[in-house]
Amino acid sequence: MTYPEDGRLHMTVKQHSGGRRVFVRKAPVPLAGFTGHRALLALGIGSTALAEGDLKPFKHTPQDAVAFLDLRAFGDAMVWTELGIVEPGQTHQLRFDFTVQQVLLVTSVSPWVYVAAGVNEGEILRR
Repeated sequence: MTYPEDGRLHMTVKQHSGGRRVFVRKAPVPLAGFTGHRALLALGIGSTALAEGDLKPFKHTPQDAVAFLDLRAFGDAMVWTELGIVEPGQTHQLRFDFTVQQVLLVTSVSPWVYVAAGVNEGEILRR
């Protein structure tokens, strides 16, 4: 996922040995003068799903940012995650549809980048 200066958020989707760029259908919000908060991606992950997956080695380039989430901390639950950006110093604007248990906040860039993870109370993975 890439959020360039012009705000035209896009993802590179792997296809065979190559990839294609897919632009997100939201109005671009340029980084210069960014205010407020914008969720970029939200998804649920089964806490045991990745252990059973056929994971490939991660290869990165210097501009990549990587966040690691230890799913073992969540037991047998559906782990909800959200990635987004927030105006520096304005984290009080963040609202989530799950009980947040872990937050990674990157403050060395502007706007700040966050990754939040947690569970919905009472929701348990069915095996």
